[in-house]
Amino acid sequence: MFKSNHSVALGPNGEITFPTSARRDMQRQWGGNPPLMAFGVQFLYICHVDAAEELFLRIHDRLCAAFGAHDPQVVDYLHAVERSMAKLELLPNGRYALPPQTRTLLNSPKDGLLTLLGIDDHFELWNRTELETQVRLLQRKSDDEPRALLETNICLHSEQCSLMKDGMAIPKRCGQCLYLRLP
Repeated sequence: MFKSNHSVALGPNGEITFPTSARRDMQRQWGGNPPLMAFGVQFLYICHVDAAEELFLRIHDRLCAAFGAHDPQVVDYLHAVERSMAKLELLPNGRYALPPQTRTLLNSPKDGLLTLLGIDDHFELWNRTELETQVRLLQRKSDDEPRALLETNICLHSEQCSLMKDGMAIPKRCGQCLYLRLP
């Protein structure tokens, strides 16, 4: 299981190097040089190709449980995630190249520095500024304050993290949660 937080640089051609500890964890979990899939909207989920469908279904189920399967923003978000799915290319130097359509989702900063979070069975790749914004939103909100869909903390790790109250999701903080903002 992955539990890490790393700074990674995005190269000029969209290549990223996983830090040594993350590569060791990947090798233990998935074997050497695993085929990886990336998808997302505001940030990228990165997982083994064989686990992509299961991770997508978890995201789908959590959003639908929290907001309803027919909520137009949820439907739009899930369609955007599906359209973004792409395999990462393993380069001869051991780096992975992000396809152009996934690179644009990150809104990569000029310095190219991103944050790679290891979360249970997958990684999340964030624009550092976006991640800091989301963390500030999380810290600013109280647990009793209803959250709009555009600033909702969705936890993929525990069924107890999100509760429904009067049709609104009232997330509890489990330490692994971050806000997902729908476009």
